[in-house]
Formats: sequence, C-alpha cells, structure tokens
Amino acid sequence: MFPFGKIAFSMLMIIPTIVLNPMFWVVVVLVSAQYSRINHIRERMLGSAAASPMRLTAVAALYGFAGGIIGSFIFIFIGVTINGAGLAYIWPLALLLMFIEPRFLCFSYAGGLVALSNLIFGFPDVSIPELMSLIAVLHMVESILIWVSGHEGAVPVFVKDIKGRLLGGFSLQKFWPIPIIAMMVMMPDMARFRDLFRNAIHMPEWWPLIKPGITPPPGKELIYLMFAIPAALGYGDIALARMPLDRSKATAKHLMLFSVALLMLAVASAKYSFLRFLAALFSPIGHEAVINIGRRMEFQGDPLFVKPEKGLKILDVVPGSAADRVGLRTGDIILSVNGEETNSKSDLMRILQSEPPHLYIEGISPEPGGRARTFTKTMLGNIEVLGIISVPEPGEPFYIDLNHVTPLKRFLRWLRGDV
Repeated sequence: MFPFGKIAFSMLMIIPTIVLNPMFWVVVVLVSAQYSRINHIRERMLGSAAASPMRLTAVAALYGFAGGIIGSFIFIFIGVTINGAGLAYIWPLALLLMFIEPRFLCFSYAGGLVALSNLIFGFPDVSIPELMSLIAVLHMVESILIWVSGHEGAVPVFVKDIKGRLLGGFSLQKFWPIPIIAMMVMMPDMARFRDLFRNAIHMPEWWPLIKPGITPPPGKELIYLMFAIPAALGYGDIALARMPLDRSKATAKHLMLFSVALLMLAVASAKYSFLRFLAALFSPIGHEAVINIGRRMEFQGDPLFVKPEKGLKILDVVPGSAADRVGLRTGDIILSVNGEETNSKSDLMRILQSEPPHLYIEGISPEPGGRARTFTKTMLGNIEVLGIISVPEPGEPFYIDLNHVTPLKRFLRWLRGDV
C-alpha cells in the first residue's frame, strides 16, 4: 500500500523550509510586481484597485501552496525525479521560444522539442516519461488553480479584434507562487549510510511508476530524496463572448483534459517506448489546441459587450460606487435616466451634469435563455459619478489591439530600420 500518511508528514516537514530559500522570495516579489501592474490597469479603467498587491499576493500564495501540495503528491506517486526531467535544457529553450512568441514560454513547447531532439539525435540525455510527466502535472495544478480562482480580479478592457471590431471584455490574469516537492535519485553506499536507510520510508514494490533507468552497482541502493523548490504558475486569458467565470472554467476543463491525456501517455511510454514520439508531439500540439479552442470560442462566438441598438450597456461596475450600491451589474442595459433616453456615455454625462436631485433609472437585465427582465433603480441626492464602465463606443482612445507584434517581428523591424 502506498504510504500516503508518511509521505504527507514528510512533505509538511519539508515545505516550511522553502520560506528560507531566497528564490522563494524572488518569486513572491515577481508575482507581487505582476499584481501591481494589473492593479494599475484596473485603476486606469475603474478608478479603484481590487485590493493591495500584497493582499493579492498573499491570497495567491495560499492557493499556490494548496496546488503545490497536490502536484507534489502526484510527482511522488509517479516517481518523477529532477535527474531525468531535463530542466537545465528546458529553461533556456523556453526563454528563446518566448522571443518568437510570448506564449511559447510554456514548458509544453520547449519540453516537446527537447524530447524530440532526444528521440531523433540522442541529445540531450533526458527521461522522456519523466519530462512529459513534469509538464503534465504542472498543467494539472494550473488547471485546478484556474478553476478555483482564475476568474477573480478580472479587469475590464476594450479590445480591437482581428476583424477590426472594438469590443468590451475582461482580461483574466493570475499568478501563483507554488512550492514543489521534487525528488532526486541517488546511489549512496549502504554500509556508510545505514542510519539514512533506517529512517527511510519504504515504498511498495510497484513504485515508482516511471523507473529511473539506473541499475545500482553491488553495495549500493537507489534512494529518493525529497526537497522543496520554489516555482510559479501564471494564467492569461481574455473573455469576450463569455463571462469571466465561464471563460476560466472552460479553460480549466480543457487544460485538465490535456494534462490527464499527456500524463497517461507519459506513464505508458515508460513501458512502451514507441509512445514517446506521440507524447513528445502531443505536448506542444495538444497545448496549442487548448489555446486555439478557447480563442475560437471567444472570437467566433457572439461578443457579449458591444454597443446595443438602444441603451447604454454596462461592462463593469466600480466597487462601492452609487451604481454598485443600487445593484447595477455587468451586462445590464440602461434605457433611460429620469425619463430621458440614454444611448451613450455623453447622454449619461449630460444628465449627471444637470445635477438632478435624484436619479430614476430604467433598464433591462439579460437572463439565461435569451430572456431579459426589466428593472428600475432610484438614487436619492446629487450623484456626480454613477460608477460604471460602459461598453466601448466608436472613437475610444484606449484599447488593446489583439493583432499583436511578436518580439521577433519587432526585432526584425528594428534591423530593417522600420518604425
């Protein structure tokens, strides 16, 4: 029987040591810097931040610790070691690929290329089952974190899509510092390290699922040492045809399916070597399929946040604002204010600048199934700012152009002297 209890106890004893690792704090600072950047964008759009970067980082760290424990259990259960995973080859290649396309920083692409190079040229010397398992488990943890918290802190944005349309949407960006309990296989002399073997956790005969491929010489024994290493996971998405919660759930589901399929291929390839080519190809191709499926659903679906034929549609509501207090929400359409038709931001601004003693808002709120319910909201007192972000209108000065230029294209343009 697998010693879950003893493994869990050992992990709990090891994880606190990660706090003493300087690299852990480097990861925390980098994650905090990302949340500070996201807050700056949110303040630009809404005028207020969701929370301080420190609080956002602390919450992300709690999620990350939970995800790290889950991932570490899977690593240990399978028997993945860093000896054969080839991290020293993956990181430089991933950074190089990022120069071509930012999303290629993901290990799925670099790991697939490293595995194919090993299969075709015999270099570098890596264990493909362990490498593919590493990639699969990291994405499995990422999918869990996206499912639980990927929608939180969504930032409203205006984007110009590949068709040139100006759309409203939400940018989903999350970062999590995670502790990973990694294993390293060693071959110490049994006579010199008797105490070490006496305190070791004895594993079942079927373990590990992925054998290290090392035969110890006489007088030595294979042992696996556990130690904590800091890592980070990130998630970036955009929601145009679905609400942020629905978008993140769909991404998490597709990513989990990819992870499980890759993990099954990785474990099976340890026994059936012909599957290693399939695993190496599936790593980048499967990941790219996950991204393309999500993009197709967003860009080919009907956008949620476009200017309606009549009324002013709400993209987001500023927390604590007058609109928030009376219950206006994302997707609501304001049809009139104080009996005057409100079809644009300028219409609303004109009414607010007249300093009425109250606001009487009539509108509709979309519901599932294509239905809509009418609503009325009353605000007493002089309301100078309603506190909403409406969907983009023609002539918006700030938007994100999704027809982005990759770093490589920018570099080539610089070499040619193009502006």
